[in-house]
Parts: sequence; structure tokens; C-alpha cells
Amino acid sequence: MKTQVTPWALLPRDNAQADPIIRQISASHLPQCIRPHLDVIVGLHDFIEARRVGSPHLTFAGAGTNDLTSSPLNARTTQMEEPHIVLPPQSLLSLYRVPRDLYASHPKTSHGFFAPYKNYVRYEPGTLHRFYKKLAIQGTDIHHNHANMSKLMHDPENECDMDSQMLTGTAQRVQESWFWSDLSWYPLAHQAAHDHGFPEVLSFSYVSMEKAGCECEPELCLIHEWTYKEYQHRCNVEFMKAAARGITLVVADGDDGASPDCKTPETYYPTSSPWFTSVGGTILSRNCTHEHPRKLHPSQQWNPAPVCTTWGDDKAVHCPDLSEPFCETAGTLQPSLLMTTGGGFSWVTPQPKYQSKAVQGWLASSAMRPAKGLWNESMRGIPDISAICNRVTVLYKGREMYAGGTSASAPIIAGLVTLLNDQLRLQGRPRVGFLTPALYRMAETHPAALVDILSGHNACNMFSCPCPGYGASKGWDPVTGLGVPVFDEMLSYFMGL
Repeated sequence: MKTQVTPWALLPRDNAQADPIIRQISASHLPQCIRPHLDVIVGLHDFIEARRVGSPHLTFAGAGTNDLTSSPLNARTTQMEEPHIVLPPQSLLSLYRVPRDLYASHPKTSHGFFAPYKNYVRYEPGTLHRFYKKLAIQGTDIHHNHANMSKLMHDPENECDMDSQMLTGTAQRVQESWFWSDLSWYPLAHQAAHDHGFPEVLSFSYVSMEKAGCECEPELCLIHEWTYKEYQHRCNVEFMKAAARGITLVVADGDDGASPDCKTPETYYPTSSPWFTSVGGTILSRNCTHEHPRKLHPSQQWNPAPVCTTWGDDKAVHCPDLSEPFCETAGTLQPSLLMTTGGGFSWVTPQPKYQSKAVQGWLASSAMRPAKGLWNESMRGIPDISAICNRVTVLYKGREMYAGGTSASAPIIAGLVTLLNDQLRLQGRPRVGFLTPALYRMAETHPAALVDILSGHNACNMFSCPCPGYGASKGWDPVTGLGVPVFDEMLSYFMGL
């Protein structure tokens, strides 16, 4: 049929004893007569290997430019210099009302986190084990490693360390944990749609600007002559299949406010995908004039972590006393928070029906919003839900730090979904699966499962204010979504379905 697929190369695997991989190293060309009948060409230039963690090659790397960013703060970490409140996993579990000492116990419960190998990233297992020991976490190894790689990198990346620590610190004792690395969105989406070993919950802290999709995978866009909108559509088809399989996809919504350039509102991908649950960021506060104050009985709180007395060069810090009134507000730029939660409306993805009513409620409010013409109210609104994005405890290269960003919020939510799945499975019920529509139904029919965030905005970026942005209000808003979770009420809701 005169199809041209040239040239090819024999590329060595990481294991010198294994046979080389044959892969294409330039574009494919298809006859015009058959092109309309083909949807997508894959498997010619990617490098798919699945290996178990524990081998000497515990690193992730690949060729290409740094097109993806970690939402995009790159897990900002700040070494502790003076006494501060810190939030170890035990405090987060108490904050979101996970019953004391609730651990995963079903052998089939699984979860994982994603990082693109184009960013030369990996997590450090030794650091993860030290994190468990220092914080008295009943964590387990990352059991599986799915990596697309063409070469190795030997330096761990702070984003991946935080993702692994937040995910496994929230959902402890999970027996099937994954680190999933791939070229970019389409290869991952294809695996999520078709791989039978794919984790039930996958957390993403890496995102790209919506209009930069083809910069992430120029070869794929070149072969198919796709625009960035067509590229995202094809990725979404595969992510839709993953959602239909019952896989929960959770993604950070960005740390650069509604307008990263402080001029024009922009959203990220796959944050704007309708098949993902987009997660915004909040901060803990005692100033609850405009929020719903909460407090917990001591019996509802997990035992304090050891770091509640010392953390970071043995300097005294303290964990929040949740027996006293507290609340959460939108994470916005301030001296102690070098980020602003993302949010807004997509320029690519139409608004899914499951959120139309909630968005209309916000549009009818008097909340802050950018000038007309800078955003499109008929498109997908983000985020869907939020969680803490500041002062979470992490270890990086042996150093004790606190970190933040929606890169922390997303794996926290993913960990809570993992615990929901585990409890549902123990009762013989189906897992949560495609979470996002359920969140909007739950907000209407079981509002006790969410705490609405009423104040705050994302009209800053990482560095300055004001920028075009949105304001929080009653109900869903493009700052903190539907609010923050109340785990025990969420469990009650899903058990009743």
C-alpha cells in the first residue's frame, strides 16, 4: 500500500542480556486513501517496559525537552528554619475525618502516581522508608514500576518523593502500589485504557499548558497532523475508556493561579479533561470569620506523629490542635505560601453535564471573575475538589522539609479514594471508579460529605498580585471546587449507593 515507515534503529535495553528493541526514529507517512480509516498509530517510537522495583536501575529518564511541569511549582520545598505548624499524614487523616487507625487491608486494593520520563524523574525508595520510620507511618514499598525509558538518571526528584510520601502516607498498608512513568499523555492514556495491570487510582502532579499538548508529543502530532485540540481529544478518548473501566484519575490543578502570566486566564491539561478529578489547594487557618469552623474530638484524631515535637534539624515545631476551631481557605500567595491554587475554565474542553448545574450556581453569584472575553463560562470548570496544599511534611535527600502546592493536594485526595475503594471492596461493593460525576451528585444529595470553602481567590500567580482570577463562593467555584472532603461521610454515601 506504499506506506513508508523509515528509518528504524536497534536500541539496547537497560538489561544488557536482553534483546534490543526495534523502534522507528522518524515520522511515518500514510497514503491519503487510507488515512481517513486510521485513528492513531502507536508503538513505533515509544519504549514500554514494566519492571519490579528493587533492581539496580531504579531510575527514570528519557530524551526530549522539559515540556511538562509539576503543577507547575515542582514541589516547592522549604527547610524548616523556625517553629511552624506542620502537617504530617496523621494530621491530614484527622483533618479529613478518616477513622482512627483505618488502614487498607484488601489484597487487591491498588493505587499509584505518575511522572513523565521526559522530565528525568524518579522517587527514592530509601527516602520513602526513612519517611515511614521518622513519621511512624505504616507504609509499604512501591511494589511496581512501569517505566518508558531510553536511558537512566541517578538523582531522585523532589516532586516524585512528595507524591510517593503523600499517597502512601494517606492510604497506608496498600499492598499494590505503582510508580507509573511514560512519555506523555497519549501513551499513558492508552495504557490506562487497555492495560489489565493498571492501578485503580492514579495521581498526577505533572501538567502542561492546554495549548502545549503537541509540544509534549511532537512526533505523534506530526504523524497524524493533529492540532493541540485534536491531540487532547484523542487523549480524552482513551481516558474515557479508563474511566469506563473504573479507574480513578486524580490531577493537581496548578500552582500559578488562574492566570500564570498574570494577563490571561489559562488552565492545564489533563486538569481540564472531563475524565479526571481536578484538585485545588487550601490552607489551614484559625481565622474562620468567613468559613465553616470545625473541630474534632480527641477520639477522632490519629495519634500525633513524632514530628509534632521535632522536625528539621531538631528545631521545635508543632502539629495543629484540631480540638480547637479551625477552617480551610483557598491557597493564595502569601509570605508562607509561594503559590496560588489554580482554577478556571478550559479553552478546549466543553463543560460536562455533570457539573453544569453547579457552575450555573457560581455564575449567578457575585464572586470575583475576570473581565468578559478572557474566559468562557460554557467550558469545563476546574477544580472539582480541594485539599491542603501547604506545610505537609516530606523528606528529600535525607533532609526534613515542609512542602506544598496542589502537587501535595492531588495525592492526598488519591489516597482517600484508595481507602474508600478498600472499604467498599471489603463489603463486597464496587469501587468508586469514575469519581467526578459522583462528587457533584454527592454535593447535592449528601452535602455533609464536603466542607464548602466560602472565601479566597486565585487572582495571584506564584510571584505577584493582582492577576485576572476568580473568587470562591457558596457551592462550587473555580477556586476550590466543591470544597474539601469529609471521609467518613463520603464512605457513608458510597456505601449507600
